[in-house]
Amino acid sequence: MQKLKITKNLIVKPSNSIKYVMTRLSESNYRFQLVVSKNKLLGTVVDGDIRRSILKGQ
Repeated sequence: MQKLKITKNLIVKPSNSIKYVMTRLSESNYRFQLVVSKNKLLGTVVDGDIRRSILKGQ
């Protein structure tokens, strides 16, 4: 398995607020954020995920 070099601008924690993640998405040149905990990739977040969650009322 290869080690990847990933810029910190792409990484958020599971404990980060939705507002924080939205700000990171808006301010970065990337359209996604990597959710990482203890050096393990847990998933990704894109703006559409947040939009759908808001529309569902969550």
